[in-house]
Amino acid sequence: MGAELKGRLIKVQYLDNALFRNVPLKNVKPTVRESVGWLVEEGPEHLVIVSDRRLDPPTKANERERSSGTVLFKTLILKLEEVSP
Repeated sequence: MGAELKGRLIKVQYLDNALFRNVPLKNVKPTVRESVGWLVEEGPEHLVIVSDRRLDPPTKANERERSSGTVLFKTLILKLEEVSP
């Protein structure tokens, strides 16, 4: 799905699970969401997209690399495209 895009900036539209409570069932449906970030990993069933990362390497030996992002199931992805620089 995205192996050729690994390390690149991408935009993904996907279906998100929705929790509902005390609403008419006719109003219940998945939500379409969008995420932008760097594709850092692709597994057989998922993608890992980092949307916030450090530019400089850690300065101390005990300082770990930390990132924030999204893990998406491939079956819920509606659209995936590279973002042009």
